[in-house]
Amino acid sequence: MKIEKWKYRGVVFLVLCLSLLPSLAALGESEGGEAVPELSARAAAVMDLDTGDLIYGKAENEMLYPGGLTKIMTVLLMVEDCDLSETVSFSEIMYDLEEESLRLALQPGEEITLYDAACAIMLSSANDVANGVAEYIAGSPEAFAGKMNDRAAELGCKNTHFANPHGLYSEDTYTSAYDFALIARAAYENATFREICKLTEYTIPATNLTDSPRQLQNYHQMLQVDSGYYQEWCLGGKSSYTSQGLNSIVTFGSSGGKNLVSVLMAVPEADAAYNETIDLLYYGFGDTSGAQEKDAETETQTQGRMGLEPISTSQETGGTVQPVPEDVTLPAEEAPLPAGETENTTENVQQQTEGAAENAGEGVGEIRESENSIDAVLDQVEEFWTRGRVIAAEYAKTHFAQVLALGCMFMLFLFLLIVVLLRRAVRGSRSQRERKRTDRILREKESLIEHMSVEELEEELRRREKPEPGINGGRREKQDSEGIDPTSYPRGDL
Repeated sequence: MKIEKWKYRGVVFLVLCLSLLPSLAALGESEGGEAVPELSARAAAVMDLDTGDLIYGKAENEMLYPGGLTKIMTVLLMVEDCDLSETVSFSEIMYDLEEESLRLALQPGEEITLYDAACAIMLSSANDVANGVAEYIAGSPEAFAGKMNDRAAELGCKNTHFANPHGLYSEDTYTSAYDFALIARAAYENATFREICKLTEYTIPATNLTDSPRQLQNYHQMLQVDSGYYQEWCLGGKSSYTSQGLNSIVTFGSSGGKNLVSVLMAVPEADAAYNETIDLLYYGFGDTSGAQEKDAETETQTQGRMGLEPISTSQETGGTVQPVPEDVTLPAEEAPLPAGETENTTENVQQQTEGAAENAGEGVGEIRESENSIDAVLDQVEEFWTRGRVIAAEYAKTHFAQVLALGCMFMLFLFLLIVVLLRRAVRGSRSQRERKRTDRILREKESLIEHMSVEELEEELRRREKPEPGINGGRREKQDSEGIDPTSYPRGDL
Protein backbone atom coordinates (compact mmCIF):
# COMPACT_ATOMS: atom_id res chain seq x y z
CA MET A 1 0.00 0.00 0.00
CA LYS A 2 2.85 2.36 0.90
CA ILE A 3 4.63 1.55 -2.36
CA GLU A 4 1.55 2.52 -4.38
CA LYS A 5 1.28 5.72 -2.37
CA TRP A 6 4.84 6.71 -3.19
CA LYS A 7 4.38 5.81 -6.83
CA TYR A 8 1.44 8.21 -6.96
CA ARG A 9 3.52 10.94 -5.34
CA GLY A 10 6.29 10.34 -7.87
CA VAL A 11 3.90 10.76 -10.79
CA VAL A 12 2.57 14.02 -9.32
CA PHE A 13 6.12 15.27 -8.84
CA LEU A 14 7.06 14.44 -12.45
CA VAL A 15 3.98 16.23 -13.81
CA LEU A 16 4.80 19.27 -11.69
CA CYS A 17 8.37 19.39 -13.02
CA LEU A 18 7.24 19.14 -16.65
CA SER A 19 4.65 21.87 -16.16
CA LEU A 20 7.25 24.22 -14.67
CA LEU A 21 9.87 23.81 -17.39
CA PRO A 22 8.24 26.14 -19.98
CA SER A 23 7.63 28.82 -17.35
CA LEU A 24 11.16 28.70 -16.04
CA ALA A 25 12.55 28.74 -19.58
CA ALA A 26 10.44 31.81 -20.31
CA LEU A 27 12.47 33.80 -17.78
CA GLY A 28 15.32 33.84 -20.29
CA GLU A 29 13.21 35.07 -23.18
CA SER A 30 12.55 38.54 -24.51
CA GLU A 31 9.28 40.43 -24.37
CA GLY A 32 8.29 38.97 -27.72
CA GLY A 33 9.15 35.44 -26.68
CA GLU A 34 12.52 35.41 -28.46
CA ALA A 35 15.39 33.66 -26.70
CA VAL A 36 18.34 35.78 -25.62
CA PRO A 37 21.32 34.98 -27.87
CA GLU A 38 24.22 33.02 -26.43
CA LEU A 39 27.45 34.97 -26.85
CA SER A 40 31.10 34.07 -26.82
CA ALA A 41 31.89 37.77 -26.47
CA ARG A 42 33.25 38.66 -23.06
CA ALA A 43 31.14 41.83 -22.96
CA ALA A 44 28.30 43.23 -25.03
CA ALA A 45 25.68 45.98 -25.06
CA VAL A 46 22.74 46.94 -27.27
CA MET A 47 21.41 50.50 -26.93
CA ASP A 48 18.46 52.35 -28.43
CA LEU A 49 19.92 55.26 -30.42
CA ASP A 50 16.78 57.36 -29.95
CA THR A 51 16.20 56.93 -26.21
CA GLY A 52 19.55 55.79 -24.87
CA ASP A 53 17.91 52.82 -23.16
CA LEU A 54 20.05 49.72 -22.68
CA ILE A 55 18.22 46.81 -24.34
CA TYR A 56 20.79 44.12 -23.62
CA GLY A 57 23.92 43.88 -21.55
CA LYS A 58 26.51 41.24 -20.76
CA ALA A 59 29.31 42.36 -18.43
CA GLU A 60 28.59 45.77 -19.93
CA ASN A 61 30.52 47.65 -17.21
CA GLU A 62 33.65 45.49 -17.31
CA MET A 63 36.73 47.47 -18.35
CA LEU A 64 38.31 45.98 -21.48
CA TYR A 65 40.76 47.03 -24.18
CA PRO A 66 38.84 48.63 -27.12
CA GLY A 67 41.49 48.39 -29.83
CA GLY A 68 40.55 50.09 -33.07
CA LEU A 69 37.10 51.06 -31.78
CA THR A 70 38.97 54.00 -30.24
CA LYS A 71 38.92 55.63 -33.65
CA ILE A 72 35.18 56.29 -33.34
CA MET A 73 35.97 58.75 -30.57
CA THR A 74 38.77 60.23 -32.69
CA VAL A 75 36.43 60.84 -35.62
CA LEU A 76 33.72 62.13 -33.25
CA LEU A 77 36.04 64.92 -32.12
CA MET A 78 36.98 65.63 -35.75
CA VAL A 79 33.37 66.08 -36.93
CA GLU A 80 32.42 68.08 -33.83
CA ASP A 81 35.40 70.46 -33.60
CA CYS A 82 36.80 70.79 -37.13
CA ASP A 83 35.90 71.97 -40.61
CA LEU A 84 36.48 68.77 -42.58
CA SER A 85 37.22 70.73 -45.73
CA GLU A 86 40.47 71.95 -44.18
CA THR A 87 43.73 70.52 -45.47
CA VAL A 88 46.17 68.92 -43.06
CA SER A 89 49.87 68.38 -43.73
CA PHE A 90 51.29 65.30 -42.01
CA SER A 91 54.60 65.17 -40.17
CA GLU A 92 56.86 62.32 -39.15
CA ILE A 93 54.62 61.74 -36.11
CA MET A 94 52.86 59.27 -38.39
CA TYR A 95 55.78 56.88 -37.96
CA ASP A 96 55.42 56.72 -34.18
CA LEU A 97 53.57 53.41 -34.44
CA GLU A 98 54.05 49.67 -34.23
CA GLU A 99 55.68 48.32 -37.38
CA GLU A 100 52.85 46.01 -38.43
CA SER A 101 49.95 48.36 -37.66
CA LEU A 102 47.51 49.42 -40.38
CA ARG A 103 48.56 52.53 -42.31
CA LEU A 104 47.58 54.64 -45.28
CA ALA A 105 51.31 55.03 -46.05
CA LEU A 106 51.35 58.81 -46.23
CA GLN A 107 54.64 60.64 -46.63
CA PRO A 108 55.87 63.47 -44.41
CA GLY A 109 54.60 66.72 -45.89
CA GLU A 110 51.76 65.02 -47.79
CA GLU A 111 48.45 66.89 -47.64
CA ILE A 112 44.85 65.60 -47.60
CA THR A 113 41.60 67.08 -46.32
CA LEU A 114 40.25 66.26 -42.88
CA TYR A 115 37.29 64.59 -44.57
CA ASP A 116 39.67 62.29 -46.44
CA ALA A 117 41.46 61.65 -43.15
CA ALA A 118 38.20 60.80 -41.36
CA CYS A 119 37.30 58.31 -44.10
CA ALA A 120 40.75 56.71 -43.90
CA ILE A 121 40.43 56.35 -40.12
CA MET A 122 36.91 54.91 -40.12
CA LEU A 123 36.99 52.74 -43.24
CA SER A 124 40.60 51.48 -43.34
CA SER A 125 41.57 52.01 -39.69
CA ALA A 126 44.64 54.05 -40.72
CA ASN A 127 46.70 54.52 -37.56
CA ASP A 128 49.23 56.89 -39.14
CA VAL A 129 46.40 59.23 -40.18
CA ALA A 130 44.95 59.16 -36.65
CA ASN A 131 48.32 60.22 -35.23
CA GLY A 132 48.65 63.02 -37.77
CA VAL A 133 45.14 64.35 -37.15
CA ALA A 134 45.71 64.28 -33.38
CA GLU A 135 48.84 66.40 -33.80
CA TYR A 136 46.99 68.79 -36.13
CA ILE A 137 44.06 69.31 -33.72
CA ALA A 138 45.73 69.25 -30.28
CA GLY A 139 49.48 69.57 -30.91
CA SER A 140 50.34 65.98 -29.97
CA PRO A 141 48.66 62.56 -29.70
CA GLU A 142 48.90 62.77 -25.89
CA ALA A 143 47.10 66.12 -25.77
CA PHE A 144 44.45 64.82 -28.14
CA ALA A 145 43.92 61.81 -25.83
CA GLY A 146 43.17 64.30 -23.07
CA LYS A 147 40.42 65.82 -25.19
CA MET A 148 39.07 62.32 -25.84
CA ASN A 149 38.87 61.64 -22.10
CA ASP A 150 37.14 64.96 -21.45
CA ARG A 151 34.50 64.17 -24.08
CA ALA A 152 34.00 60.68 -22.66
CA ALA A 153 33.36 62.16 -19.21
CA GLU A 154 30.81 64.58 -20.71
CA LEU A 155 28.95 61.60 -22.20
CA GLY A 156 28.73 59.90 -18.79
CA CYS A 157 31.43 57.27 -19.32
CA LYS A 158 32.67 55.97 -15.96
CA ASN A 159 34.94 53.13 -17.02
CA THR A 160 36.79 54.68 -19.96
CA HIS A 161 40.25 56.15 -20.50
CA PHE A 162 42.16 56.77 -23.73
CA ALA A 163 45.96 57.04 -24.04
CA ASN A 164 46.21 57.58 -27.82
CA PRO A 165 44.00 58.43 -30.82
CA HIS A 166 44.34 55.11 -32.69
CA GLY A 167 43.75 52.41 -30.07
CA LEU A 168 47.01 50.49 -30.39
CA TYR A 169 47.69 48.68 -27.15
CA SER A 170 48.35 50.67 -24.02
CA GLU A 171 47.67 49.75 -20.40
CA ASP A 172 46.03 53.16 -19.96
CA THR A 173 43.48 52.54 -22.72
CA TYR A 174 40.29 50.83 -21.61
CA THR A 175 36.55 51.14 -21.82
CA SER A 176 33.37 49.13 -21.25
CA ALA A 177 30.68 47.96 -23.62
CA TYR A 178 28.14 50.30 -22.05
CA ASP A 179 30.47 53.32 -22.13
CA PHE A 180 31.32 52.71 -25.76
CA ALA A 181 27.63 52.43 -26.61
CA LEU A 182 27.29 55.95 -25.18
CA ILE A 183 30.21 57.12 -27.33
CA ALA A 184 28.84 55.45 -30.46
CA ARG A 185 25.38 56.94 -29.86
CA ALA A 186 26.85 60.44 -29.53
CA ALA A 187 28.84 59.96 -32.74
CA TYR A 188 25.80 58.73 -34.66
CA GLU A 189 23.88 61.87 -33.76
CA ASN A 190 26.26 63.77 -36.06
CA ALA A 191 25.11 63.75 -39.69
CA THR A 192 28.66 63.83 -41.08
CA PHE A 193 29.66 60.85 -38.99
CA ARG A 194 26.58 58.93 -40.20
CA GLU A 195 27.57 59.70 -43.77
CA ILE A 196 31.15 58.48 -43.30
CA CYS A 197 30.50 55.33 -41.29
CA LYS A 198 28.07 53.87 -43.85
CA LEU A 199 30.42 54.30 -46.82
CA THR A 200 31.35 50.97 -48.35
CA GLU A 201 34.30 52.50 -50.24
CA TYR A 202 35.96 55.84 -50.76
CA THR A 203 38.67 57.29 -53.02
CA ILE A 204 41.25 59.75 -51.76
CA PRO A 205 42.33 61.77 -54.79
CA ALA A 206 45.93 62.37 -55.83
CA THR A 207 47.87 64.60 -53.44
CA ASN A 208 50.77 66.97 -53.63
CA LEU A 209 53.17 64.03 -53.32
CA THR A 210 51.34 61.20 -55.09
CA ASP A 211 49.90 61.04 -58.59
CA SER A 212 47.66 58.02 -57.96
CA PRO A 213 44.42 58.07 -55.97
CA ARG A 214 44.07 55.80 -52.95
CA GLN A 215 41.16 53.36 -52.84
CA LEU A 216 39.62 52.67 -49.42
CA GLN A 217 37.21 49.87 -48.57
CA ASN A 218 35.18 49.61 -45.38
CA TYR A 219 36.42 46.70 -43.26
CA HIS A 220 32.98 46.24 -41.68
CA GLN A 221 31.67 43.20 -43.59
CA MET A 222 27.99 43.75 -42.82
CA LEU A 223 28.07 46.68 -45.25
CA GLN A 224 29.61 44.73 -48.12
CA VAL A 225 26.98 43.25 -50.46
CA ASP A 226 29.29 40.42 -51.57
CA SER A 227 29.96 39.37 -47.97
CA GLY A 228 28.21 36.51 -46.23
CA TYR A 229 27.54 38.86 -43.31
CA TYR A 230 25.76 41.52 -45.35
CA GLN A 231 22.57 42.95 -43.81
CA GLU A 232 20.37 45.52 -45.54
CA TRP A 233 19.49 47.20 -42.27
CA CYS A 234 23.14 47.80 -41.30
CA LEU A 235 23.97 51.53 -41.19
CA GLY A 236 27.69 51.24 -40.60
CA GLY A 237 30.11 50.64 -37.77
CA LYS A 238 33.71 49.83 -36.92
CA SER A 239 35.51 46.53 -36.48
CA SER A 240 38.81 45.84 -34.74
CA TYR A 241 41.24 43.05 -34.00
CA THR A 242 44.30 43.05 -31.76
CA SER A 243 46.11 40.20 -30.06
CA GLN A 244 45.40 41.78 -26.66
CA GLY A 245 41.73 42.67 -27.16
CA LEU A 246 40.74 40.01 -29.73
CA ASN A 247 37.80 40.93 -31.97
CA SER A 248 35.63 43.92 -31.13
CA ILE A 249 32.88 45.44 -33.24
CA VAL A 250 30.43 48.35 -33.17
CA THR A 251 27.42 48.19 -35.50
CA PHE A 252 24.55 50.59 -36.20
CA GLY A 253 21.26 49.22 -37.50
CA SER A 254 17.69 50.26 -38.17
CA SER A 255 14.67 47.99 -38.65
CA GLY A 256 10.99 48.03 -37.74
CA GLY A 257 11.17 51.63 -36.55
CA LYS A 258 14.01 50.86 -34.10
CA ASN A 259 17.45 52.44 -34.38
CA LEU A 260 20.05 50.51 -32.41
CA VAL A 261 23.77 50.25 -31.81
CA SER A 262 25.49 47.08 -30.64
CA VAL A 263 28.92 46.77 -29.05
CA LEU A 264 30.73 43.44 -28.71
CA MET A 265 34.14 43.21 -27.08
CA ALA A 266 36.75 40.45 -26.75
CA VAL A 267 35.17 37.95 -29.13
CA PRO A 268 37.48 34.97 -29.77
CA GLU A 269 36.67 34.58 -33.49
CA ALA A 270 35.87 37.11 -36.23
CA ASP A 271 33.11 34.88 -37.57
CA ALA A 272 31.49 34.81 -34.13
CA ALA A 273 31.79 38.60 -33.82
CA TYR A 274 29.66 39.15 -36.91
CA ASN A 275 27.19 36.34 -36.25
CA GLU A 276 26.64 37.41 -32.65
CA THR A 277 26.22 41.03 -33.74
CA ILE A 278 23.49 39.97 -36.17
CA ASP A 279 21.79 37.85 -33.50
CA LEU A 280 21.91 40.65 -30.95
CA LEU A 281 20.48 43.27 -33.27
CA TYR A 282 17.69 40.93 -34.42
CA TYR A 283 17.02 40.38 -30.74
CA GLY A 284 16.85 44.13 -30.21
CA PHE A 285 14.58 44.58 -33.21
CA GLY A 286 12.31 41.82 -31.92
CA ASP A 287 12.51 40.12 -35.32
CA THR A 288 13.05 36.35 -35.43
CA SER A 289 12.57 35.92 -39.18
CA GLY A 290 15.93 37.47 -40.00
CA ALA A 291 17.73 35.22 -37.56
CA GLN A 292 16.08 32.18 -39.14
CA GLU A 293 17.19 33.31 -42.59
CA LYS A 294 20.74 33.73 -41.27
CA ASP A 295 20.72 30.20 -39.89
CA ALA A 296 19.62 28.88 -43.31
CA GLU A 297 22.56 30.35 -45.23
CA THR A 298 23.74 28.44 -48.24
CA GLU A 299 27.14 26.90 -48.79
CA THR A 300 28.05 29.77 -51.11
CA GLN A 301 27.48 32.29 -48.32
CA THR A 302 29.58 30.21 -45.98
CA GLN A 303 32.42 30.29 -48.51
CA GLY A 304 32.02 34.05 -48.66
CA ARG A 305 32.37 34.27 -44.90
CA MET A 306 35.68 32.46 -45.11
CA GLY A 307 36.92 34.91 -47.73
CA LEU A 308 36.46 32.51 -50.69
CA GLU A 309 34.78 33.25 -53.98
CA PRO A 310 31.80 31.10 -55.01
CA ILE A 311 32.89 28.36 -57.41
CA SER A 312 29.54 27.22 -58.82
CA THR A 313 28.80 27.92 -62.50
CA SER A 314 31.75 30.22 -62.92
CA GLN A 315 35.01 30.25 -64.84
CA GLU A 316 38.22 32.12 -64.17
CA THR A 317 39.41 34.48 -66.89
CA GLY A 318 42.32 36.85 -66.63
CA GLY A 319 42.43 36.73 -62.83
CA THR A 320 38.75 37.69 -62.42
CA VAL A 321 35.71 35.49 -61.90
CA GLN A 322 33.22 35.75 -64.75
CA PRO A 323 29.76 34.12 -64.94
CA VAL A 324 29.27 31.38 -67.50
CA PRO A 325 27.28 32.63 -70.52
CA GLU A 326 23.69 31.42 -70.70
CA ASP A 327 24.16 29.89 -74.17
CA VAL A 328 26.94 27.61 -72.98
CA THR A 329 25.94 24.15 -71.78
CA LEU A 330 28.22 22.63 -69.20
CA PRO A 331 29.01 18.92 -69.87
CA ALA A 332 27.86 16.47 -67.24
CA GLU A 333 30.58 14.68 -65.35
CA GLU A 334 30.83 11.09 -66.52
CA ALA A 335 31.58 8.33 -64.04
CA PRO A 336 33.54 5.27 -65.28
CA LEU A 337 31.50 2.10 -65.72
CA PRO A 338 32.38 -1.00 -63.69
CA ALA A 339 34.31 -3.69 -65.57
CA GLY A 340 32.11 -6.04 -67.58
CA GLU A 341 29.11 -3.68 -67.75
CA THR A 342 27.79 -1.67 -70.67
CA GLU A 343 26.27 1.76 -70.63
CA ASN A 344 22.51 1.77 -69.96
CA THR A 345 20.18 3.71 -72.16
CA THR A 346 17.42 5.83 -70.71
CA GLU A 347 14.86 3.14 -71.59
CA ASN A 348 16.87 0.40 -69.90
CA VAL A 349 17.32 2.46 -66.78
CA GLN A 350 13.59 3.16 -66.62
CA GLN A 351 12.76 -0.53 -67.00
CA GLN A 352 15.22 -1.49 -64.29
CA THR A 353 13.82 1.13 -61.96
CA GLU A 354 10.24 -0.05 -62.49
CA GLY A 355 11.29 -3.65 -61.91
CA ALA A 356 13.06 -2.78 -58.68
CA ALA A 357 10.01 -0.90 -57.42
CA GLU A 358 7.75 -3.91 -58.15
CA ASN A 359 10.14 -6.32 -56.43
CA ALA A 360 10.22 -4.16 -53.34
CA GLY A 361 6.55 -5.01 -52.76
CA GLU A 362 4.43 -3.63 -50.03
CA GLY A 363 7.30 -3.60 -47.51
CA VAL A 364 8.61 -0.27 -48.75
CA GLY A 365 5.14 1.24 -48.53
CA GLU A 366 4.74 0.02 -44.98
CA ILE A 367 8.10 1.46 -43.98
CA ARG A 368 7.22 4.80 -45.54
CA GLU A 369 3.84 4.86 -43.82
CA SER A 370 5.55 4.09 -40.51
CA GLU A 371 8.09 6.87 -41.05
CA ASN A 372 5.32 9.31 -41.98
CA SER A 373 3.33 8.45 -38.87
CA ILE A 374 6.39 8.94 -36.68
CA ASP A 375 7.13 12.27 -38.35
CA ALA A 376 3.52 13.34 -37.79
CA VAL A 377 3.74 12.50 -34.10
CA LEU A 378 7.04 14.34 -33.75
CA ASP A 379 5.56 17.37 -35.53
CA GLN A 380 2.60 17.37 -33.14
CA VAL A 381 4.90 17.13 -30.13
CA GLU A 382 7.04 19.96 -31.45
CA GLU A 383 3.96 22.11 -32.11
CA PHE A 384 2.61 21.38 -28.62
CA TRP A 385 5.94 22.30 -27.05
CA THR A 386 6.24 25.49 -29.10
CA ARG A 387 2.74 26.61 -28.11
CA GLY A 388 3.54 25.85 -24.50
CA ARG A 389 6.65 27.98 -24.62
CA VAL A 390 4.80 30.90 -26.22
CA ILE A 391 2.00 30.72 -23.66
CA ALA A 392 4.52 30.45 -20.84
CA ALA A 393 6.49 33.40 -22.21
CA GLU A 394 3.39 35.58 -22.35
CA TYR A 395 2.46 34.57 -18.84
CA ALA A 396 5.99 35.19 -17.53
CA LYS A 397 6.03 38.62 -19.17
CA THR A 398 3.02 39.79 -17.13
CA HIS A 399 3.50 37.60 -14.04
CA PHE A 400 7.25 37.62 -13.51
CA ALA A 401 7.00 37.68 -9.71
CA GLN A 402 4.60 34.74 -9.66
CA VAL A 403 6.80 32.67 -11.97
CA LEU A 404 9.86 33.49 -9.87
CA ALA A 405 8.01 32.52 -6.69
CA LEU A 406 6.83 29.33 -8.34
CA GLY A 407 10.40 28.50 -9.30
CA CYS A 408 11.56 29.09 -5.71
CA MET A 409 8.74 26.86 -4.42
CA PHE A 410 9.79 24.19 -6.88
CA MET A 411 13.38 24.31 -5.65
CA LEU A 412 12.19 24.17 -2.03
CA PHE A 413 9.93 21.22 -2.82
CA LEU A 414 12.81 19.46 -4.55
CA PHE A 415 15.05 20.06 -1.53
CA LEU A 416 12.45 18.73 0.89
CA LEU A 417 11.86 15.70 -1.30
CA ILE A 418 15.58 14.92 -1.30
CA VAL A 419 15.66 15.24 2.50
CA VAL A 420 12.66 12.89 2.88
CA LEU A 421 14.16 10.33 0.51
CA LEU A 422 17.48 10.43 2.37
CA ARG A 423 15.73 9.90 5.72
CA ARG A 424 13.78 6.98 4.34
CA ALA A 425 16.95 5.48 2.93
CA VAL A 426 18.74 5.80 6.30
CA ARG A 427 15.75 4.36 8.16
CA GLY A 428 15.52 1.46 5.73
CA SER A 429 19.22 0.76 6.12
CA ARG A 430 18.88 0.67 9.90
CA SER A 431 15.87 -1.66 9.72
CA GLN A 432 17.74 -3.97 7.40
CA ARG A 433 20.73 -4.13 9.77
CA GLU A 434 18.38 -4.86 12.73
CA ARG A 435 16.64 -7.63 10.82
CA LYS A 436 19.98 -9.20 9.94
CA ARG A 437 21.09 -9.07 13.58
CA THR A 438 17.80 -10.62 14.81
CA ASP A 439 17.99 -13.37 12.20
CA ARG A 440 21.55 -14.16 13.25
CA ILE A 441 20.57 -14.45 16.96
CA LEU A 442 17.55 -16.56 16.05
CA ARG A 443 19.69 -18.95 14.03
CA GLU A 444 22.16 -19.28 16.90
CA LYS A 445 19.39 -20.09 19.42
CA GLU A 446 17.73 -22.54 17.05
CA SER A 447 21.05 -24.31 16.63
CA LEU A 448 21.43 -24.52 20.41
CA ILE A 449 17.91 -25.91 20.86
CA GLU A 450 18.52 -28.57 18.19
CA HIS A 451 21.37 -29.96 20.29
CA MET A 452 19.28 -30.25 23.49
CA SER A 453 18.23 -33.74 24.67
CA VAL A 454 14.63 -34.87 25.19
CA GLU A 455 15.01 -34.67 28.95
CA GLU A 456 16.30 -31.12 28.71
CA LEU A 457 13.40 -30.11 26.49
CA GLU A 458 10.84 -31.64 28.88
CA GLU A 459 12.51 -29.87 31.79
CA GLU A 460 12.26 -26.62 29.84
CA LEU A 461 8.55 -27.17 29.19
CA ARG A 462 7.90 -27.82 32.87
CA ARG A 463 9.67 -24.60 33.76
CA ARG A 464 7.48 -22.71 31.29
CA GLU A 465 4.32 -24.12 32.86
CA LYS A 466 5.44 -23.19 36.40
CA PRO A 467 4.70 -19.47 36.96
CA GLU A 468 6.92 -17.11 38.93
CA PRO A 469 5.68 -13.80 40.32
CA GLY A 470 7.03 -10.83 38.43
CA ILE A 471 7.76 -7.32 39.44
CA ASN A 472 4.19 -6.11 38.79
CA GLY A 473 2.42 -9.30 39.66
CA GLY A 474 2.91 -10.69 36.18
CA ARG A 475 4.50 -13.96 35.03
CA ARG A 476 8.19 -14.37 34.22
CA GLU A 477 9.90 -17.51 33.05
CA LYS A 478 13.11 -18.71 34.59
CA GLN A 479 16.22 -18.89 32.56
CA ASP A 480 17.84 -22.28 32.26
CA SER A 481 21.30 -23.03 33.39
CA GLU A 482 22.70 -22.33 29.95
CA GLY A 483 21.26 -18.83 29.76
CA ILE A 484 18.44 -19.58 27.29
CA ASP A 485 15.11 -17.79 27.71
CA PRO A 486 12.48 -20.16 26.29
CA THR A 487 9.69 -17.59 26.84
CA SER A 488 11.02 -15.60 23.92
CA TYR A 489 9.84 -18.36 21.53
CA PRO A 490 6.45 -19.90 20.83
CA ARG A 491 5.81 -23.37 22.21
CA GLY A 492 6.02 -24.81 18.75
CA ASP A 493 9.66 -23.75 18.48
CA LEU A 494 10.60 -26.09 21.27
